[in-house]
Amino acid sequence: MSEPRRSPLRLLRVAAWCLAGALSFGALSTTAPDTLTPNLAKFGSSTAFPYSQLIDFPIMTGVTLALLGIIFLGVGVWRVRAGGTAALLVFGLAAGLAGGVHIYRAVDAGLTSPPRVVAAEATAAPTQGEVADGEGATDGANAEGEKPDGESRAEGEKPDGEGAAEGEGAAPAVPTRLVLAQLNVEGDTAVHDAIVRDLVRAAPDVVVIANAGEGYAQALVDKMVERKLGPFDIQPNTGNLFVISNTATTNFRVASTGSISSDQNLGAVTQGGALVLTDGAGTSLYAVAVAERDRKDMAPFQRDIAAVGSMCDNSGLIVVGDLSTSMASGPLKHSQCRDAATELGHGAAGTWPASVPAWLGVPRAHVLLSSDTVWQPAAIASFEIPRSAHRGLVVTLSR
Repeated sequence: MSEPRRSPLRLLRVAAWCLAGALSFGALSTTAPDTLTPNLAKFGSSTAFPYSQLIDFPIMTGVTLALLGIIFLGVGVWRVRAGGTAALLVFGLAAGLAGGVHIYRAVDAGLTSPPRVVAAEATAAPTQGEVADGEGATDGANAEGEKPDGESRAEGEKPDGEGAAEGEGAAPAVPTRLVLAQLNVEGDTAVHDAIVRDLVRAAPDVVVIANAGEGYAQALVDKMVERKLGPFDIQPNTGNLFVISNTATTNFRVASTGSISSDQNLGAVTQGGALVLTDGAGTSLYAVAVAERDRKDMAPFQRDIAAVGSMCDNSGLIVVGDLSTSMASGPLKHSQCRDAATELGHGAAGTWPASVPAWLGVPRAHVLLSSDTVWQPAAIASFEIPRSAHRGLVVTLSR
């Protein structure tokens, strides 16, 4: 006796449920790829394609999933009423939930753009010797509209006022403020006047330049000194990474080999370059540029970002650089690193690409702090970099 023939409709229902289950899992897995998926890479699925790209654009990913959820919920309700399967409802719920999680995380980290380093917002930073409380503990000048330091410097004043003059150019033994600037110039060799203007107004103590072209660091120093900012040291470069430190306000020097450790780092430096500086007073600065993500070969990026994440296990460390990813990447998310932008309410504001609004971009420029450092984020600002797809970042720390 022959077996009863299966109904084509029943087979379609089974196929629909299988597809809905797979799509639902795919949507939900984007919210926690390292937990919900088998490891697609040595350092977690969040560093592998496509998860690495999806989690870096939480608003785009979240809104897309939320819209799919709404559409499939509507169609699913209509199909159920017509006697169809509820598979569409399941996927609609999963997509809507995943989209909501992405949007919530972005809003919670802070989507608003940092204030721009422009004449109407930027003001002179207090001297390194001032106590960082009250107005000194924040760079509230960026938002309160006080007189910009760019104007006063054009008249020939020292960037740090009395603090720069007291020791005849010597940096204070224990500074209470530290202004860090990070920019990615994408191989540029000519220094644009707009960058000099914004850096002079921000008065950084340390400038970390990723992907600098030949002669860029020296040209930038020369132009800033012309504007009465500095003097500066250009630290030994690694790769295309350059670090400039203000010798009037800091005592940073290249640290000895092995002064910080990284269990994850498989090479001496990251692909984009790395340099460790110390001020001799308990503060170490790790300037770094992470390899660009290449979907055909993600391994260099994965090794680099894992190395950076492990750096915050070191005591009193500040990490500054272009990390090519957001804090959603597993090695950073699960590290001991504190993100200055997130603590200041701008953690999801993108610095790349500069052609889109910050809330649509990826925050790739970072200032990270180890959990035990005495430094605390006090203020943040951004600036445009002509001929580059990146925005620059200026973070003020206080203690």
